[in-house]
Formats: sequence, structure tokens, C-alpha cells
Amino acid sequence: MAYTPLPIPETKPAMEFVDGRLLQKMSAFGLHARVQRVVAGALGAWSDARGRGRVGTEWDFDLTPRGAATSRLVPDVAYLSYERLAFEDAEAAQVPVIAPDVAIEILSQAQTLEDSRRRIEIFIACGARLVVLIDPRAECAWLIDPNGTRSLTRSESIEHAALPEFSLPLARCFDDVPPGGRPD
Repeated sequence: MAYTPLPIPETKPAMEFVDGRLLQKMSAFGLHARVQRVVAGALGAWSDARGRGRVGTEWDFDLTPRGAATSRLVPDVAYLSYERLAFEDAEAAQVPVIAPDVAIEILSQAQTLEDSRRRIEIFIACGARLVVLIDPRAECAWLIDPNGTRSLTRSESIEHAALPEFSLPLARCFDDVPPGGRPD
């Protein structure tokens, strides 16, 4: 029997359904949008070059932790490997019922760490190997996996076993590209 996704209204910004409550995501301002673009671009290029899986922004996931109701979560960026959801299963990839391997959350202007806590718990409880929480204003991030949390400063890179051979210098997420391009 095919899965019927939760009947969540399509809105801009997206709606999430967490613990029985509809919550609208915050509108992204420029800094949030830039971080999202950089992370999605780097992760997409990494995945495409290796044929590892799907990468998407604002992608809906219907997740049901053991003993809890189904929630609809919409991470800012998500990576779902072909090992967990086959390339050929494009229909199931529309609204997966498994957590992404990696969910990336970028704190919006008025969003706090506490606002993200429950969503992170649901991702991990449903099988995410890694949640990356990025705070653009503080220019830092946290790598959260089932074994704990690691803090990153702007001078460090996003690297984790869930993303073999992937490395993204955190500073690249926060720095504007000047006219004429980035000096590399």
C-alpha cells in the first residue's frame, strides 16, 4: 500500500507539523539564504560527483519516531543516500518517510537553539546520521549525531563520517563573494 503524505497546506514559507502542531517556518533573510545556497551547492556537488544520493532544499519528510505521532519536517538542506532510498524509487523520494542521512538547519533571525531542539530529536530518532545546525549570526555550527554534539567555529570545516570525503570550510558559508569572484 502506498504511503499518503500528511495533508499539510503548501505555503511560503513552508509549514511543518511537529508534535501535533502546525508551525510555519521563518522567512529567510539574505544571510540565511546565502548560507543555504553555499551548503546546498557544496553538498550537491559532492553527492553528484560521487553518485551518492539526493540533495534538496526545503524538502518535506514525514517522520514517525517510535511511540510518537508523525511529524512533517522541512530541513533547510537535506541529503538522502541511494543506499537508504534507491535512485529508482523517485516516487517515495517526493516525501520520504525516513529521515535524511544528513539534515542541515540554519537558524533564522528570530529562531533559537531551543526552537530547533525537538526537530533535531525527531531527525535523530528516525535515523538521521547527522544534523548540522548553523548559526549564521554567531558564525558557528554544531554537528549533532546519535553519539553527541561537536561545536565548530568559523575556522573549522563541516566534516563527518556520514559525508565521506566532504569538507566545507565554515567561513565559506558566512563570507560574501566579492565582485570578480572569490580568491582561491
